Amino acid sequence: MAKTIKCLNVLILFLYMFLVLTLLDFGSSTTPTPCRTDQDCPRKKKFSVTCRKGFCAEIRHVY
Repeated sequence: MAKTIKCLNVLILFLYMFLVLTLLDFGSSTTPTPCRTDQDCPRKKKFSVTCRKGFCAEIRHVY
């Protein structure tokens, strides 16, 4: 019983990590846009754009 629960927990963690990595769309633009603050990044529809490590990162909204 305990092994089944551990296996299920591992499966849930891997699925969660897979979903997070697929929903975070950092490589959507062909050339990264340099920035210093979030206001330096261009706004896009259905994306949340933030400045991370000096470049704009787009996070796709799923509704």
